[in-house]
Amino acid sequence: MNFACSSLTLETLDQKHLFGRTYDMDTLFGGKFIFLPRHFDFVLNVKGEKEESLYAVLGLGLLGFPTPFLFDGMNEHGLMGALLYYPKFATYQDFQEKKLNVNVGFFLTLMLGSCKNVEEVCQRVKEINLIEEEAYQIKLPLHFIFSDKSGEAVVIEPDASGLSVHRETIGVLTNSPNYEWHKQNLRNYLGMYSEAKESQEIHGFTVTPFGEGSGCLGLPGDYTPPSRFVRLAYLRNLIRKPKDEAAGVCEMFHLFDTVTIPFGVHKNKKGQDEGTFYSNVMCAESLTYYVSFYTNRRVVAISLEKEKEGTELKTFSLPEEEEIRFLN
Repeated sequence: MNFACSSLTLETLDQKHLFGRTYDMDTLFGGKFIFLPRHFDFVLNVKGEKEESLYAVLGLGLLGFPTPFLFDGMNEHGLMGALLYYPKFATYQDFQEKKLNVNVGFFLTLMLGSCKNVEEVCQRVKEINLIEEEAYQIKLPLHFIFSDKSGEAVVIEPDASGLSVHRETIGVLTNSPNYEWHKQNLRNYLGMYSEAKESQEIHGFTVTPFGEGSGCLGLPGDYTPPSRFVRLAYLRNLIRKPKDEAAGVCEMFHLFDTVTIPFGVHKNKKGQDEGTFYSNVMCAESLTYYVSFYTNRRVVAISLEKEKEGTELKTFSLPEEEEIRFLN
């Protein structure tokens, strides 16, 4: 299981806090929308250690494991999070007796079920040891990003020294290398502005832009993690700040379009096409999960506010078939 993915946060003028991601892979492996009620038993590792969830959670992920394996989601208090691929950098530890040993595939689900906000996530991480386990066939190099109603985005990465927590980040995450490397790499793109480039004299010859669109000239256009990180970081900084939740959701999907990978332009080592299966946006205040699929561009939504008092696990099918709205 290899995948790419990009994640982003955004704040609106009326103080709505949005979080979202693209999910880039060769398949969704039977993923579903999953609602998890309060007091749901999370199995944390192959030894069967359990913890009861405190908060209702809505996300997209996989069933069939002792604990639902969420790719992304949010809880009833507006904590939102996602896992992203972190190959060649993720380092996991052996079982540690003095810590809570959590299978890496269940970490996001556990955090959303037990923490109200990013502050609690940062405190909870101190007692957790992330592990890999062949028994559950979850052997993935992952790192994580969380955000909440404060707008702060926290990145958590399993490195050789343990779990590294990056606070007050710029609100963007892609894949390897680590977050600090990506942040430093932005220095290679200083001078990235939206204003059209001026003409320039070179040895008596006037060099002019070919046409409109010279703002952000030099922005990398490929689909590697560094390029996607740079694009989202600078474009997020340059866009007009959206007025409200609806405008913010629309703006987020436009930003994700800049890193969406069309199927066919990238093949993995097995020769399989990999691309962006879906993009989503969550709102910490309204508790709404918005999603658009590669094969269905219409935005659909699920309200956690309407589900949070539920007492049973519930799933929703994925509307992947294109829906066209005719105006006549």
